[in-house]
Amino acid sequence: MDYTTVLIDEPAPAVRRITLNRPEKRNALNQTLQHDLTDAVRAAERSNAVPADTLDDHVLGLAEHVATIGHDLLVHNKRIVNLGVELMGRSVMQTLAGIHDALAHQAPEALEYSQQIREKGVRTAVAERDAKFG
Repeated sequence: MDYTTVLIDEPAPAVRRITLNRPEKRNALNQTLQHDLTDAVRAAERSNAVPADTLDDHVLGLAEHVATIGHDLLVHNKRIVNLGVELMGRSVMQTLAGIHDALAHQAPEALEYSQQIREKGVRTAVAERDAKFG
């Protein structure tokens, strides 16, 4: 699809770059830019094709990866990303990221990982944490 306010290119395999293109307005959001950006992102989401014969393994791998992330961290990450995208403001995003960081450091998984670092050392704690990803 042709857009008037965003540019789309693919600088590398499996990478799609969407660039805001209203330099005369400093890329300020308007209804057209919001529509073009939303449509371009949705089109990019739909374009991540996985061959049918590997689809089950691909989905299972993604699910296994997400399942290893603690619920509290997932909730906070999802909230901060959704709010940031909704608000589309850099300074607001930085403020929300600070709040998220404070909350995330108090999540049970983060506290447990900090304890593992104190008890076993950084190298061992990181190796154990990353072992489940292969």
